[in-house]
Amino acid sequence: MALNCNNLHATLAAENEALLTFIETLRQEQQVLLKGKTDHLGLFAEQKAQSILELTTWGEQRLQLLRHCGMTPNRAGMEQLLNEHYAGDGSEAEQWEQLLRLATAANQINSSNGMLISARMKYTQRALNTLFSVARLPAAYASDGSTV
Repeated sequence: MALNCNNLHATLAAENEALLTFIETLRQEQQVLLKGKTDHLGLFAEQKAQSILELTTWGEQRLQLLRHCGMTPNRAGMEQLLNEHYAGDGSEAEQWEQLLRLATAANQINSSNGMLISARMKYTQRALNTLFSVARLPAAYASDGSTV
């Protein structure tokens, strides 16, 4: 089966670019978290959702290309495709390796951001508990989220 090198090259390039944009958003979010400006976190939700939608679109296009070429639509299929049809060139393999590195970086930053958010939430909860305790008020919310 003849492969369309331009499709694979363009798809991987676009997916890498989308992932770079997502990583930049995650880094900006991380800076806001580190500075404690949690009131600005909502600004990143739409940007992250847009990036995820774009990443999903490019990822699905890559998987469709793999299926079209008779490969399994997963990492092993991509590596098989690269080994069998792109071994001499290397630019697609380099793009794939970059994509894997960027995905790892995005995962690490996102996990770090999650830990920062969790720490901030715990801090806020402790502060609220202290305030309610000093004021001798019961907790404002029950465990199910209803108000007390």
